[in-house]
Amino acid sequence: MEKPAFYSVLPANVRYDEHLKANEKILYSEITALCTKDGTCWASNNYFAKLYHVSTVSISTWINHLKKLGYVSVTFEYETGTKRIAKRIIGIKQNFNTPQRKVNGGVKENFKDPIKENFKENITSINNTSKSKKTNKEKPKQGGSGVRNDFEKLWKLYPNKKGKEKAFNFYQKALKHGVTNKQIQDGIVKYKHEIAYLKTDMRYIKHGSTWFNQSGWDDDYQTPEPRSSKQSELDRVIAIQKREDLIYNKCSEFGSIEKALPVIQETYPDITWEKADRIFHPERYLSRRGVENAN
Repeated sequence: MEKPAFYSVLPANVRYDEHLKANEKILYSEITALCTKDGTCWASNNYFAKLYHVSTVSISTWINHLKKLGYVSVTFEYETGTKRIAKRIIGIKQNFNTPQRKVNGGVKENFKDPIKENFKENITSINNTSKSKKTNKEKPKQGGSGVRNDFEKLWKLYPNKKGKEKAFNFYQKALKHGVTNKQIQDGIVKYKHEIAYLKTDMRYIKHGSTWFNQSGWDDDYQTPEPRSSKQSELDRVIAIQKREDLIYNKCSEFGSIEKALPVIQETYPDITWEKADRIFHPERYLSRRGVENAN
């Protein structure tokens, strides 16, 4: 990653956008200072978190909000042949030569950028994040008890149940803008998978009202890479060995299979006396197999 430039850029429509928090505006400015000539930055959440002494969750939330409002684009590059993220690319989507619209009824300026060559929009980065095509043909519902019932089901699924009524209002707005119930449900499921994968502390899980307000279903979430067949086979072998060790140790501890079996079945209900005997006295079955083969 290149060192940040001495100057950063904070255009008027970002400066005076009432939907942005002060920290989000500062982060936008920092991103412009880190941008390469093609208008992209690949600094990690961890880099920004250390820079501003906040959590990586806060940084992720700020970037997603900037993305939602159309100020940045976010794409990912993956390691060859895997779904593991190698690099995140943040693109500046603001065209600094375009006259700015009025903000708060007073500010209107044609922002002439003295260092515009450093901030050309990376058009190709938008291709991977476009949401214009809708493959789901489910028609959004517009009101009534059906909408409330659908929301209640989503609310039961969401992991941090704070701000329920605000979340419901944002849910209704999303439906009016063409978002489907299934899109939101899939987003919650992906978010829960990321929480489990990263073992996110409860205090860092977004309140329900925040997640619905920020259109969390549009976010990109980290999920574990699918296990290879070799890894799955190794896991199976380890599990078998773990079970046999427990059976042998319990039989040794209690002195007999009869006494140990009830305890063993608390963990492995499918274990019978014969299965336990095969593990605790393997020599009996080896000798029997030898006789059968000789015959």
